[in-house]
Amino acid sequence: MQTTKIQLLEDARQAHTNGNLAQALELLQEYLNQNSPGHEAFMLQGDIYLELGNYYQAEQSYQQALAMRPGLAEIYFKLGVCLESSNKNQAALDQFQTALNLSPENQTYQGKLGELLYKLGLERSNVNYLSEGITLMEQCHAAGESSISLRDSLAHAYLARASSTWVPDPEVQGQLLATSLDQVLAAEKELARAQELLDPGNIALNTRAQEMEQQLLQVKKKKYFGISKYLKVPIVFGLLFLFFGSSVQSFLSFLMAGLYFVANRKPGYVQNSHYVQNKMRTPIALRIMDQVNAILSQFSIFGSIGNVLLITSLIRFFTRLLGACFVMITLPYEIVRSFVTNYSYNEVIEQLQRLKSAITPQKKA
Repeated sequence: MQTTKIQLLEDARQAHTNGNLAQALELLQEYLNQNSPGHEAFMLQGDIYLELGNYYQAEQSYQQALAMRPGLAEIYFKLGVCLESSNKNQAALDQFQTALNLSPENQTYQGKLGELLYKLGLERSNVNYLSEGITLMEQCHAAGESSISLRDSLAHAYLARASSTWVPDPEVQGQLLATSLDQVLAAEKELARAQELLDPGNIALNTRAQEMEQQLLQVKKKKYFGISKYLKVPIVFGLLFLFFGSSVQSFLSFLMAGLYFVANRKPGYVQNSHYVQNKMRTPIALRIMDQVNAILSQFSIFGSIGNVLLITSLIRFFTRLLGACFVMITLPYEIVRSFVTNYSYNEVIEQLQRLKSAITPQKKA
């Protein structure tokens, strides 16, 4: 008879292992009816109910097991999993902490506690929970005991931390901007750590990682952020000087256009920094021309339609010519200012050497 009772429990375990949950529950119930059950039978019953999604019955079974073996860490852990599955996160946290206190070396308990702490830290904006959760998950992963869910949570943490020091866009709500090289390098480091953990099946996290990678490429890439008029005007003057045979003036005009272009090629994070700090001011020449246009707009022109059109066209022509002259006069200042603002001293010297090499004819061997 004793052999039969033990066999029922073993058969229930085997059915549970094979995934025959209904059969396992039936065999286990028969065993419980015939015996004075121990904590193992109630733990198994809790496992079966948990897999069936019957969290209430699973919790009751684990509580019964806990009443028989109040010092067994495994029961607290399983009860915590059950409570978390039914969204009783604070109660689950207490059970995971108790399980880890009873078995401090258990990496599985440590990792699960870290996952829940990180989850609650996000929900409650609790920095301490976030930090402790990441630390526990990292320790579990380093020990080689991490699950897929833990690696996903850790990857999520690294991706979130990648842009944690970025600055909010003053005009676009929810948009963050990298404004320094240190921020970019730190983000690249966190992104690399996240990519090592990513599960190919987690489309959301992989998409987020790809977006972060593209964003970092954009903020590192140097682009021209200058004002088009300051690039076009010296080129036009250079062509005019060339047409009239003034090669020296033509060369200087093209040179200034090239210097202005180089001076205003900067990484996206530098542009973001100027944008956030509101340093993207309008050059003095353009401000003067805006004032001139404002003054001229106050005058009224009377006469025939032909005369009005002629005078208006002449005014526009001379205004634009005056504006172009102002651009050429202030262009050297804008070049120097742009180099100082956008480059370090070493970068300026490097750019000038490159420009010199491009202009100077190569000596024949």
